[in-house]
This record gives sequence, C-alpha cells and structure tokens, in this order.
Amino acid sequence: MEKRLLVIKKSSKEPETGDLFVVQPKEGIYYYGKVIKARVESKDLSFKGWYLVFLYDFCASRKNSNINLDGTPLLIAPLVINKRLWTMGYFETIGKLPVTKYDLSIDFGFWDVLRKKYYDLQGNEMSHKPQYSSVFGLGSFGIVIKEIYKALSQKESKRL
Repeated sequence: MEKRLLVIKKSSKEPETGDLFVVQPKEGIYYYGKVIKARVESKDLSFKGWYLVFLYDFCASRKNSNINLDGTPLLIAPLVINKRLWTMGYFETIGKLPVTKYDLSIDFGFWDVLRKKYYDLQGNEMSHKPQYSSVFGLGSFGIVIKEIYKALSQKESKRL
C-alpha cells in the first residue's frame, strides 16, 4: 500500500468543533474523523490554538454525513494538528456531528519523551497510562499520514 493519502478537496476554512471529515488512504476507501476541540487551550504552547481530532476505525466506500460514530474505536491515537491537512486537501469536512459523551469518555493522553510521563490535553500530568496515547506535541501532517498507514498495515496483517 502506497503511504500517501489521496487529495480529496482543498479548503482554507477553519475547522470547527464537531466537524465531520473524511480521509482517503486509497481510491474508494474513506475513513471518518471528527474535530473534538477547535482552538485548544493548553499550558503547552505547542497545542494552543490548534485542533484535537479523532480518527475512527470506520470506513466506507463513499462519503456520508448521516452516520453515528458513538461506540466506534479509534483508528489512531488522538492528535493535535494544525489545519494543513485541510488546506492540502487530505481532510475534507463533509458535515457536522455533536461531540458526544462517548467522545469525551475516550481515555487518551500524550507521552512526554523527555519527562517520561503522560499528560492530558491541558498539559496536566496524568496518574495512569491512557488507552490511547501519542507523543506530546503538535502532530504534523507527515505524522498523521504515518500513523494512519501504520494502523492500516496492522489491520491488514491481522486479517492474514
């Protein structure tokens, strides 16, 4: 599988909390994501003002904004990103969904490689290892692509 997302539709519009978006890792396959928090407030300046996104382990052969993602596990750990994936056309906003109790219940955090501790979105130290974790700091579009393809490769190898 080529490790390059397909360009869907470029947009300069600012993502908003609740935006439903799709990403296309290969022709005819769309994975769904949601902006959980726009313009993040955090003690960590690398997060401040960016976007917390969840990418769900839910795919379809066409775009459909009339879906329910509650109860759907995540494909990759939550990431804080800038809007470059939208401006480059890799993420396309297709609708709006509320941020639900399920979304807010997902146990996630960020690993600080220097301090060797987990931190929440606000920059507070966590007392446990969260179910989903990524490296502390702003996720570039390259990291997002790498994480998506790593998860898809793991899913493929489980099927074999």
